[in-house]
Amino acid sequence: MEGTHFVVRRDRLTEHEIVTTPRAPLERGDAELRVDMFGFTANNISYALRGDSMSYWKFFPEPRAGWGRIPAWGFGTVVRSASDAVSVGERYYGYFPMSSHVVVQPKRVDETGFFDSAPHRRYLNAVYPTTPITVHSVRNCPLPVENRRPTGLPAGKSREASV
Repeated sequence: MEGTHFVVRRDRLTEHEIVTTPRAPLERGDAELRVDMFGFTANNISYALRGDSMSYWKFFPEPRAGWGRIPAWGFGTVVRSASDAVSVGERYYGYFPMSSHVVVQPKRVDETGFFDSAPHRRYLNAVYPTTPITVHSVRNCPLPVENRRPTGLPAGKSREASV
């Protein structure tokens, strides 16, 4: 199983790649969401331009120095779960990387969604001081996300990455 990620050079946003990496086994408490779709707008470019000063690059770290994964708001579906709190098939709206999949650590789960407590994101709430990085349930969402294909990532130079 592989994941696909749209990555950009942090100092030259016009340089980008599509990178594939192995999808690792889940740790206890983790859940993996397939990113079904995300919005790609001027706001995402603001995240990239302010990536260092506002810590946006820290939300979804890219292992290679000088490269980053731009965050985006979108929809995802749980495809694997080692968490007692979220189940495969549940759909959520939240802050995702421009990737095919993302692993989260759901905490404070209720009918509205969950808080992602992954260690590298736990203290990034200063970016959104009034809203913790919460993934919201979309059980009653009018969008037919279950009929959508996984996110079509922008075209770019594909390469294998060893992570």
